[in-house]
Amino acid sequence: MASLVSAQQAGKATSPGLQDVGAQAIQAMLKQILLDPTVVVEKTGKPLPSNGAWSVGKNAPSSCPQTTNACVRIIYQVPEDEVSCNWVVQLTGDGTDGIILEQNKDATRYFLRKLTSSQVSDMVLTRKQPTYPPLASAARVSGSVVVRAVVSSSGAVEKALIVSGPEMLRSSSIDAMHGWSFKPLMAGTEPVRFGTDVTFDYRTMGPGSSSKVTSKP
Repeated sequence: MASLVSAQQAGKATSPGLQDVGAQAIQAMLKQILLDPTVVVEKTGKPLPSNGAWSVGKNAPSSCPQTTNACVRIIYQVPEDEVSCNWVVQLTGDGTDGIILEQNKDATRYFLRKLTSSQVSDMVLTRKQPTYPPLASAARVSGSVVVRAVVSSSGAVEKALIVSGPEMLRSSSIDAMHGWSFKPLMAGTEPVRFGTDVTFDYRTMGPGSSSKVTSKP
């Protein structure tokens, strides 16, 4: 993902305390989101640029719980593209991590929530194992293919992109990835899109024996 932020941009024209909280919230949030380069802005026909302006809302959002943890609205704007993405983020612990409580339609459209293997493992509803390509099996081509799944708000895989892996094993991995489904990821009461990496391991079992494929999110 392209660099999205200098956290020092956060909270311009706000109090120093709010600016510091905003910078923390942005850094915590950037651990959890990806700018989706495959989605284009309607006005320009190009992906959303990564050099937009960050700011912090001055008032506490209504979705913030009544706790001692800081909770702010973070805004990412690209005015010339008429795009304004915003998230409500509650900081946790020492302020280096946070929970995204809410996000608007632009944030859902242009950004993906980024989930690790451990976070997504319990969200898998159905999975399809790849078919070991006969030519690859005969040539004893083995290895791991990493696929980045872009999952819609309904939990269906809307895109599957190769991250790495042997060329002969890629098409079967892409086909299998489209056969997976997940529980929807919620931000407050709204389902949102997310991305996660899935690894398909192809292994030959020895001369005269079959080959097999295993997978793990």
